[in-house]
Amino acid sequence: MNYREAREYIEAVQEKLGSDYSLRDVMELARRVGHPERAVKVIHIAGTNGKGSVGTYIAGILAASGYLVGRYASPAVYGYREQFMLLQKVEENLAACNESESIKPVLVSEQEVAENITRLKDVCGEMLAEGFGQPTAFEMETVMAFLLFEAWKVDIAIVECGLGGRLDATNIIPEPLLCVFTAISRDHMKFLGNTVQEIAKEKYGIIQEGTEVVSKYQPECDAVLREVCDEKKAGLTYMDGMELREESLSEEGAAFWYKNTLYQIKQGGIFQPENAALSLEAVWKLKEKGFSQVTGESIQKGLLGSQWQGRFEIVSHCPFVLVDGAHNEEAAERLRKSLEVYFPKEKFAFIMGMLRDKEYEKVLSVLLPLADTFYAVDTQGKRGLSGSVLLEYAKRNGILPEKTSDCGGMKNALTKALKENSGRKIIVCGSLSILREVQENFGGKQ
Repeated sequence: MNYREAREYIEAVQEKLGSDYSLRDVMELARRVGHPERAVKVIHIAGTNGKGSVGTYIAGILAASGYLVGRYASPAVYGYREQFMLLQKVEENLAACNESESIKPVLVSEQEVAENITRLKDVCGEMLAEGFGQPTAFEMETVMAFLLFEAWKVDIAIVECGLGGRLDATNIIPEPLLCVFTAISRDHMKFLGNTVQEIAKEKYGIIQEGTEVVSKYQPECDAVLREVCDEKKAGLTYMDGMELREESLSEEGAAFWYKNTLYQIKQGGIFQPENAALSLEAVWKLKEKGFSQVTGESIQKGLLGSQWQGRFEIVSHCPFVLVDGAHNEEAAERLRKSLEVYFPKEKFAFIMGMLRDKEYEKVLSVLLPLADTFYAVDTQGKRGLSGSVLLEYAKRNGILPEKTSDCGGMKNALTKALKENSGRKIIVCGSLSILREVQENFGGKQ
């Protein structure tokens, strides 16, 4: 297959096939292509919110330290290939880590996607003929990520869980070098459980025997995590929130103290210092495990050169347009608090689209009190939700702003918002799937 055919094939699998919530088929697929997941050292990241930011900081620090770093993160925001990244150990990365530039990952090529999907499609056909199930799109992409990391000969790979942990396709990793846990909150309750503790138990299922664990401290999850770590004889290190202090905060970055050292980041959002501090604990643990090229200088430069797309990202200053993948209640709370800190007492024009399997009611309840205008958009696919449903809920619960519009597609919403909100800040949020068209309108990405 060529790249277009490979994409069409994987999209068809995604549309038609849901997970059977077991690792049987993905393990078999990995076995038949030589177990590439056993060929690389892996940092395995799980959590509800913050995985992408924490992974970005860790990858940036390791690249700035001279390591060749692979990265697998989903879902894609601006283009399919950004799920599979390589951060090269090139000296110019160090020079690029200044106030105006970022470390630039290299995305998988179209040819590499086509070749690997073709190979995996053939193997899936063999599996079906022998009575196995068809691996899902995410399972195939996970195995492809490990094939790429093996071919690229990475020094280390950073792999993010998809939906959960214990039964997530990425949990075919036999011995992760490190497991990192970001904030855990209520999301995907249909599959993971109804309480934060039940969800945490599923996510902690990636901890293997003897694994080193680094985690954000959450009082409601502490007993569960300690129990799993004791059972697996895993070392546990918490990010120490008492040692974290913000020096300065703005919508385009922060300076913060952690354990008596001052650091700078370029990622907006008031919770980013916390994510960066968690990444510091992870990198320090890696240094203990033999990654001796990590230095104080490379940590500083790696943090400053790291930026994660689609999360509190300003894509245009004039007009002011900010995008954020706030797709669950905790993420919405983080977005709201950031807006209130950076732009106190302001009202905003919100463009929002949500998936039907998310708690969109809670997201709306958190964010719409900040709205002067609300543009509702449809999301696509079998998980898609009509913007009219968002408007109806907001109206029924008395949180609908005076100025509203059911726009259908993002292009129409963005056109209307830019025309009708001169001088007012536009916030595009909700499902990550709606953000790409906004970015393309202000410069374009892959």
